Amino acid sequence: MAGLVSNLIDVLKGQVELYSQIAALLVRKKDFIIANDIDSLREVVAEENKLVPKALRCDKDRGRIMQDICTVLNKPADMTLTYLVTLMEGQPEHDELQQVVGNLQAAAHEMKELNDSNKVLLQHALEFVDYNINVIHSSFSEAPAGYNDTLDDARDPVSFLDKNG
Repeated sequence: MAGLVSNLIDVLKGQVELYSQIAALLVRKKDFIIANDIDSLREVVAEENKLVPKALRCDKDRGRIMQDICTVLNKPADMTLTYLVTLMEGQPEHDELQQVVGNLQAAAHEMKELNDSNKVLLQHALEFVDYNINVIHSSFSEAPAGYNDTLDDARDPVSFLDKNG
């Protein structure tokens, strides 16, 4: 059992490291979104995409080890890390496991906060782009809001974009 918990701790440490790297990329991404630096944003996304397979592999390893621990302890397969920490109380690995689980939870929380922040920034950027397109489009129109005096459609919509976008 100690070997399984030790392996789990190693995998969790790897996950914390990956989450920290991803969080650093998310901070850079936020800066590039604010600066409207599309090329740098593209580079950060490419770096993120390199870390995703590693994170998935760590998650798969963690799941496999947790399944083995559940089998040994005769516990349900959906046992959480927090519950495992509780079960390990009094064992030599308890403190290290508790520390790394706390670090993992903190790193996951930080990533969620950064993702939420970036999501809001991207939504605002898209709204701004949409607004600008509408302003540009309306500058090509002859009648206000596209209607004549009888509120019939005054014209076919005019687009400043060609068929190639």
